[in-house]
Order: sequence, then structure tokens, then C-alpha cells
Amino acid sequence: MLEQMVANGALEQSEYERLIKSTIKLDLSTPVDLYPDYVTYVHQELKNLVASSEGLDKSLKST
Repeated sequence: MLEQMVANGALEQSEYERLIKSTIKLDLSTPVDLYPDYVTYVHQELKNLVASSEGLDKSLKST
């Protein structure tokens, strides 16, 4: 991505070199789910919408 930014003029070569040498630190701590019931609802609705748009809801109802 950084190479593309340099190619498009959005990032200078010197800044690119500095960023390439920098260390990336990831925070892998467990995310806090403040609204678990809502998240479960949204996930189910998304599954239903995708199934409906792909025609999979009809086959699921027939089984």
C-alpha cells in the first residue's frame, strides 16, 4: 500500500523509507463486546439477508 501511495504522489520516498523501517505493534487483546445481544442480532440478520439475496433461504425453509 505504501508503494502505491508513493507511486500516486501521496507519500514522499523519504517518508516511505522511514515507515518501512518502523516496527508495527499489534494489540491482540480480546475485544470488549459492549452489546452482545445486539451483535448477535445483527449477525443473524446479515446471514438472513445474504441467504435471501443468494436464493438460499428457500432451500433452507424446505428442509
